[in-house]
Amino acid sequence: MESSWWSTIHAESTRTTRCLQPPQRLIHKESLPEEDGRPARIRRRYSAYTPWYRICQAGVLPPDRQQLLQARIHAANPRVLSTKIDALCDQLHRLPVKSGETPESVYATLAKP
Repeated sequence: MESSWWSTIHAESTRTTRCLQPPQRLIHKESLPEEDGRPARIRRRYSAYTPWYRICQAGVLPPDRQQLLQARIHAANPRVLSTKIDALCDQLHRLPVKSGETPESVYATLAKP
């Protein structure tokens, strides 16, 4: 039971990450010299595209798979996904846990509803 919740949480959070949260990827570094009293520094430029967007832009997917991917991206609602993940985490936290210092039978603890 617990493992099915974990796998569902993992699947939903992966979907959230791949659809909606772009990672910062370094695309360019530029060394800037010291000038007007400012110390020398490095300017970094990042791209902010989601992994699924990068796959679509690479042109490596067949058109039918790309359409399916686009449909999944557009169907992903961040509020719904977040609410779903929070509800699953709440259910997971409500599972019975060991209380006190005396040893308990795991089987007896998990058998309780």
